[in-house]
Amino acid sequence: MTLGAREVFSSCPERAGHAEESGCMSTKEALGALVDEMSEERLREVLDFARFVSRRAEGEAWTGFALEGLRRAYGPDEPEYTEADLKPEPHS
Repeated sequence: MTLGAREVFSSCPERAGHAEESGCMSTKEALGALVDEMSEERLREVLDFARFVSRRAEGEAWTGFALEGLRRAYGPDEPEYTEADLKPEPHS
């Protein structure tokens, strides 16, 4: 009886970096095996999801970059501002 990628990968304990030692497939190997079994329609869905995950990670990196810039621009002694501190714009 031959196990498919789904069965081999799901039966392995999560041991990052030690998949070879336990006889389990790595994540890439399991994905490759699953991809080989999928229809073109399902592959397009997987590709869309992979792009989404990639963009989300990129967005998180940009958010971190922006927050670091704010931390550098505004120190811990920055006063708290309220609406009362806002001045109306002069009319032209």
